[in-house]
Amino acid sequence: MLQGSIREAIACLLDKSPDTRTSAAQQLARIAEAGCYDTEAAVSSLPSLCKLLGDDFNADGQRAAAMAIARLAPNPEMQARTAEVALTALAARVQDSTNAACRSWAACSLHSLAHAPGLRRPIAHATLPALVSLLQDATNAQGRAHAAGALQCLAHNADLRKLIADAALPALVSLLKDASNSEGRAHAAGALQQLAVSADLDKPIADAALPALISMLGEAVSAEGRANAAGALQNIAVDAEVRRPFADAALPGLVSLLHEGNTAEARASVATVLGNLANHADLRKPIVDAALPALVSLLWEDSNAEGQVNAAGAVWNLAADKFLRRAIAEAALPALLSLLNNARDAEARAEAAGALCMLANNAGLRQPIAEAMLPVLVSQMQDTTDAHVRAEAAGCLRSFARHADLRPSIADAALPALVSSLQDTTNAEGSARSAGVMRNLAAQADLGKPIADAALPTLVSLVHDTANPKARAEAAGALWGLANCTELQKPIADGALAALVGLLQNASNAEDSAVAAGALQNLARNADLRKPIVDAALPALASLMQCNANPLGQQHAAEAVAELVEDQSSHFQIALEAGTTLQALAAHAANRPASKAASKALARLELQPSNAQARRWWRKNER
Repeated sequence: MLQGSIREAIACLLDKSPDTRTSAAQQLARIAEAGCYDTEAAVSSLPSLCKLLGDDFNADGQRAAAMAIARLAPNPEMQARTAEVALTALAARVQDSTNAACRSWAACSLHSLAHAPGLRRPIAHATLPALVSLLQDATNAQGRAHAAGALQCLAHNADLRKLIADAALPALVSLLKDASNSEGRAHAAGALQQLAVSADLDKPIADAALPALISMLGEAVSAEGRANAAGALQNIAVDAEVRRPFADAALPGLVSLLHEGNTAEARASVATVLGNLANHADLRKPIVDAALPALVSLLWEDSNAEGQVNAAGAVWNLAADKFLRRAIAEAALPALLSLLNNARDAEARAEAAGALCMLANNAGLRQPIAEAMLPVLVSQMQDTTDAHVRAEAAGCLRSFARHADLRPSIADAALPALVSSLQDTTNAEGSARSAGVMRNLAAQADLGKPIADAALPTLVSLVHDTANPKARAEAAGALWGLANCTELQKPIADGALAALVGLLQNASNAEDSAVAAGALQNLARNADLRKPIVDAALPALASLMQCNANPLGQQHAAEAVAELVEDQSSHFQIALEAGTTLQALAAHAANRPASKAASKALARLELQPSNAQARRWWRKNER
C-alpha cells in the first residue's frame, strides 16, 4: 500500500463527518490487514483511532476503529506505543456490552498485545475485569474467544496467575464446556494450562475443570484445543498433593477414551496425557492397572501412527518402575517388537526401542529382548537417511552395552556401524552415543583388541574434538577402558595424551576430569609412559587432587600419581609440584580412596633409597 494512501486515511480521521471518519478507519483496517504500510504513519494514527473508539454516538466508527487497532496490534514495532496510547480506550470498549462487534475487535487487540511479555502486567491491571466480563457474555462467541486468548497470554507471567485465577476461573471453565465455540475452548484450555504451571493453583483448577478437560480430549475439538487440554492435565498432575486424587478422578475417564470407538486423535491425546502422568513414580501402578491393555491395543493400531508413538512413549515411562516391568513385558512385548520391526514412522520405532531398552533392565528379560532388537538396531545404525534414527539406535545399544553378558554379541554385530557413526560429523548426538557404546564395550578386557583394531584412531580423533564435548568425554571413557590393555597403552598415549590433559583441566565438568584422570591412571601403569605423563599432566593432576567437590576425580588423580611415583627419576618433580597436595589429601578423611592413594604415593616417595633430594625437601616441609 502506498504511503500516500495511509496518510490520506489518517487525515480523514480528523474530518468532521462521522461517515468520513468511519470510512477512514475502515481503510486503515484494510491497509493494516494487507501488512504493507509505513509504521511511523500508522503510529501517528493511534490518537485519532482512540478518539473515534470513544465516540459513543458513532457505533460503526467505533467498530471500524477497533478493527484497525486490532489489525495493527500484531506488529511488534507498534505494540508498546499501541498499549501506551490505546489501553484505556480498549478496556472501556471491552467492558461495553452495547456494541458486540466493537467489543470483540477490542478484545482481539488485547489478545495480540498480550503476546508481548513486557506489556502483560499493564494489560492485566488495566483490563482484567473487562476481559472477565466479556468472557461471561455467552452471546458474543468471538469476543469470548479473544478474551480467553488474551488471558492465556497473560497467564504466561507467573506473578499474574493468582490474580487471573481468582477473577476468571469460573468463566474459563464455563467457556471450556461450550461445544459451540471451538476457538474459545482452545484458548480457555490454554489459559488453564498456563495457570496450572503454578502449583498452588493445581487443586482449584482440578476441582473446577477436570471433567471438562477430560471431556475435551474425546470431543470434536481443534488440534490446538486437544493439545491445550492435555497440557493442562499434565500440569495439574505435577503437584504431588493433587496427583493421586487427580489420578483417581481422571483415570476412568481417560481410559474410557482410549477404547475403540473414539477418534484416533482423541486416543492419541489420551496416550500423551498418560505418558506424561507416568513420569511420576506414584502414578505408574494405577496407570498400569487401569490402562495397560488399552495402551497395548493402541500399539497394534497401524492406522494411528500418532497414537502408536504416544502409547509407546507411555509404556516407556511406565517401565521405569522395575517392579512393573515383568507385567508390562507380558502384555506389551510382542506389540513393541512388532512396532520396532514394522512401523513406517521413525518416531514410533524410536519410542518402541526406548520402551524395550527400559524393559531390558530386568535381568530375566534382557537376553530375549536384546536378541530380538540387535539386528534391527544395527540396521537402523546403517540408515543414512535419518540422523535421529541412528542416534536413537546408538542410544539403545549404549544401554544394552552396560551389561557384560550382552557386550560380545554387540561387538560382533555392531562395530563397523558404530565406527561409521563415530566418524559422522553431521550427527553430533549419534556420534556421542556411539562413543558411549564403545565406552561400555571397552570396560570388558577381552574386547579391547577388536575395539582398538576397528576404532582406536577414530576414538583418539574424537578426544581432540572440542566441537562435540559429549562425544569427546565418551571417547575418553572408551580410551580409559582400552588403556587396561598393555599393548594399547603406548598408541593411546602417543595419540591422546595432550587431549586427555585438556579434559583433565576442564574444571566445569567433574565427570570429564574424572574420566581423563582414570585414563591417565591406566596409562601410568606402563613404565615407559610415566615420565611423559609427569611432564605433561602433573600440574593438572595436582590441581584435581585439591578439588574436594569432585571426589571421583580426586581419587583417580591420586591413584594416577601413585602409579607415577614408580618412576624414580620423577620423584623430585612430583614431590616439588604435588608433595604438599599429597600430604593434605592423605589426611582428608572425607575421601578415603583418595586419601589411601595419596598415602601410598607419599610412602613411595619417602622410602625410595635413591630419593635423597626429595627426602631433604620432605623433612624441611615436615618441620
